[in-house]
Amino acid sequence: MTTTSAAFAGFTLLVLAVYYALPRRGQNAWLLLASYAFILTWAWQFAVVLFAITLVNYWLGRQLSARPGQNAPRAWLWLGILFNVGAILHFKNVNFYLPELLALAARLAPGGAPSPALQFLLPLGVSYYTLQAISYLVDVSRGLLPASANLVDFSLYMAYFPKLVAGPIERARTFLPRLAQPRMVDNAQLARSLTLIVVGLLRKIVLADTLSALIPNSVFLQPRRYSAPEMAVYLLAYGFALYNDFAGYTSLARGVSGLFGIELSPNFMQPYFARTFTEFWTRWHISLSQWLRDYIYFPLSRALARRFPNRQHAANLVLPPLVTLLVSAAWHATWLHRTVLLWGLLHGAYLIGERLLALRRPLPPPDRWRRRWQWLGALIVFSLTLLAWVPFREGSGIGQTLMVWIRLVDVRGWVLPDTRVLIPVGLSVGLDWLQWRRQDETVFLSWPLLARSAGLALAVAAIVIVAGLSPSGAAPFVYQGF
Repeated sequence: MTTTSAAFAGFTLLVLAVYYALPRRGQNAWLLLASYAFILTWAWQFAVVLFAITLVNYWLGRQLSARPGQNAPRAWLWLGILFNVGAILHFKNVNFYLPELLALAARLAPGGAPSPALQFLLPLGVSYYTLQAISYLVDVSRGLLPASANLVDFSLYMAYFPKLVAGPIERARTFLPRLAQPRMVDNAQLARSLTLIVVGLLRKIVLADTLSALIPNSVFLQPRRYSAPEMAVYLLAYGFALYNDFAGYTSLARGVSGLFGIELSPNFMQPYFARTFTEFWTRWHISLSQWLRDYIYFPLSRALARRFPNRQHAANLVLPPLVTLLVSAAWHATWLHRTVLLWGLLHGAYLIGERLLALRRPLPPPDRWRRRWQWLGALIVFSLTLLAWVPFREGSGIGQTLMVWIRLVDVRGWVLPDTRVLIPVGLSVGLDWLQWRRQDETVFLSWPLLARSAGLALAVAAIVIVAGLSPSGAAPFVYQGF
């Protein structure tokens, strides 16, 4: 049951109808039951994996708080980190190594034969809820929150269905207290939540899916067939398709969660308007960026500062951003999609370059730059970000990545590109500009009634028309594959 389907809408309405007829404690249990019902619509094995990982982390959290101040909790913490990292690595790479191991065992056995090819599905949301579990264990070990004594609430933190598919990656120290409070949805909250849902569907169905449909399947796999203008336009389309797909999911998830009175973290704030790469990473996949900052970047920076007190030492300048972005890339990667590590290496290099430039001439915050420098900074960041999306795309190997970059600067045999992609790209930029100008993702609620009504009617009509024209409905969310 995909989150853009009519079945999901009916499921959500049913859950809401029962939810508000229950007391608070009953609401949490009901949401947990609904979350597991949602995951069962995908595969019962996904529910088993989630339940097992939840129980292990709940038990580890209790162990961490059982003997505070002793050495044992540190061992439990590392055990928990290894368990969760191992779960991510196992499930994301099982399709690579397990069939090979079974085939090898069959060949080594007397009279054995190679085993048939196997295909395992990546458990829904495993990359996201394992990061949530790690942050929970680390925060408990640091004394930032007590270990959860309520298995229902902790299980809901791990399984909550609006964020299960692709985040946001919530922190237990903010999410669990919300589950302990009464939740009411007034008219303002209802309007905000419905607006986020409409914006999410608009981004996903009208913008992202349309752009994806206009990109030829061979453009990144056989780049020799395309000229520089074609390659540039299709790379632009891919960058905006990826952004609107994930931003659309986050907006939809936050809107649905808002109907239950539970606020989820924002994940995007017009990242393609960023004027520096540091600013970009405060605006793109914010919940993951903040997770990496708090659990990778800051601890590594502090450890290096103790080892090398000089802040301008090469290790202090290079290692924290490079390691952090490589960890981010590794989280996205599988053994069969290793080129995403090049994406992390490039973004790490971008951040290192900014740090080195700041050593020579410290810059004020981007908001204080002259307007022309802001435009120039945004253009540079956007262009380099697009180049880095090439190895990020699944299926692109090193050879194809290098050929795409070469074709982008090849002046021979230019062919006019399919300019239809510029329409949804322009709509995406316009939508971002409206939100950027007021720094409000629901800026439309401040419009006059007539403008709000017209905007809502146009958005809903576009969603219905584009969804109706698609023979297979909305495509799966890109980031649920991570």
